[in-house]
Amino acid sequence: MIDNRYNFRPDDSVLDRCYCVTMADPKASMRAMKTWCWESGLGLIWAEIMDTSDVSYNYDSVAVFYFESDTDVTMFKLRWL
Repeated sequence: MIDNRYNFRPDDSVLDRCYCVTMADPKASMRAMKTWCWESGLGLIWAEIMDTSDVSYNYDSVAVFYFESDTDVTMFKLRWL
């Protein structure tokens, strides 16, 4: 039996409705970027590191951020990309 009590990832139905930003090689840490989003009041729904080593020759992992609005995505991109 698999214990899913500590799996906090939202359902795919929730993430499918979000705006997604993918960063191949982030210059800052995930903690710094998530903290900035929360302090700035952006609608960050979820952030994760995805393993892409089996499909990408250049990157082993990418950072993925899910936001609730396109204005939040714009502010995030202006700051971190």
